[in-house]
Amino acid sequence: MSLQEMVHHVSYITSPSGRPTAVQVEIEIWEQIVALLQQAMPTTAMAEGTTTDQDAAWDLFLTLAADARPGVMENPSIQHDNYLYG
Repeated sequence: MSLQEMVHHVSYITSPSGRPTAVQVEIEIWEQIVALLQQAMPTTAMAEGTTTDQDAAWDLFLTLAADARPGVMENPSIQHDNYLYG
């Protein structure tokens, strides 16, 4: 699936004024996005034990969904602040 096709499977969560505040995406699409990002990562070998800010940023990004709970949010457009901030 192309990146343009993936974008069509994204649902936007909006504020009461209609401004997009978050994105909801099916897990299958998310996994494809992560795979594309991993392919885009530089493959040049670095000295063992060294990391860059870019490496740290990718490591952080790839762990974002590690604790995500499967399922669908009930009333996401109404409850998004509650889901995000508790």
